Amino acid sequence: MSLFHGGDLAAAEKAFGIKREHWLDLSTGINPNGWPVPELPAEIFQRLPFLDDALIAAASSYYRCDTLLPIPGSQFAIQALPGLFPKCTVAIPNIAYQEHRAAWVKARHKVVLYADNEINGMGADIESGRINHLLVINPNNPTCKLIEKKQLKSYLLKLKKRNGFMIIDETFMDVMPGNSMIDCLDTGHLIILRSLGKFFGLAGVRLGFLLAEIGICNKIQEQLGPWAVSGPAQWIGIQALSDTNWQSNNRQYLYDQSKRLADYLKKIFSEEMISADNTPLYVTLNFNEGFAISLYEQLAEKGILVRYIALDNKTACLRFGLLNGDQQWFRLKSVLKTLSNK
Repeated sequence: MSLFHGGDLAAAEKAFGIKREHWLDLSTGINPNGWPVPELPAEIFQRLPFLDDALIAAASSYYRCDTLLPIPGSQFAIQALPGLFPKCTVAIPNIAYQEHRAAWVKARHKVVLYADNEINGMGADIESGRINHLLVINPNNPTCKLIEKKQLKSYLLKLKKRNGFMIIDETFMDVMPGNSMIDCLDTGHLIILRSLGKFFGLAGVRLGFLLAEIGICNKIQEQLGPWAVSGPAQWIGIQALSDTNWQSNNRQYLYDQSKRLADYLKKIFSEEMISADNTPLYVTLNFNEGFAISLYEQLAEKGILVRYIALDNKTACLRFGLLNGDQQWFRLKSVLKTLSNK
């Protein structure tokens, strides 16, 4: 079976022989109704992209945080952060965006994996010194697990006592800002990753933010060097982060669309699925492995790309991104109706 990162239509084209313009791509958690990018001023492309104070101001206002660093996408921070720490043990979700684990392993740290249902026991591991740092993806991708702030605050204080850090990937948090840990940054020992790729639908812009104490930001800045964030990315970021009307309207839109998709898929697969959950940006259905593989391939053969993730040697999940408009809904329903009649 052919598997690739979500959104890789070039790989999908090679695997299934369908040209990329004919795919309905539901394999990412990117807002399909992204912030509408207007025509950019031509002079942006003719100047070196020194960091614009207006971007810092817009981001500080949006995130309600004074110590942050613009970065060329959160992926940069994922790769850079392990290099800030001496050899240590870090706890990472076992089912999650795998670039986190890969980066810590590459930096030769010891990685301890934990399942979603094991997060409640992490306090004892922190206090005993079994783990030095805790990495959280909140909400988790693809499992949709959302860890409550009360629990994370408790763990943060335990980590601080042992000079450990909590690193939280909040790239899917924009739609539910009340669950963010940003208001705990003053506690210290907390690093948060945010991105314009998901909620704003601007994945190709490659703009994210590292939110942390100034010392951490300065160390990552040293790795970035000059002109790390392009001029067009900075200009778009300023406008999008300042567009409060669009942000408010889209939060409700995404909640509504996610619920609609989740309700529909649960009804269609009520007999086959083990469980289902959703965040405002994607829906995840858990099946036995054989059914998940079969459904993934049958959808792909019809030009619909979803994300397949193996959970263990018996189960797997399919993650469905949101649809954009009646035409996409009609296409998905038509294909699923055809498959159910086989």
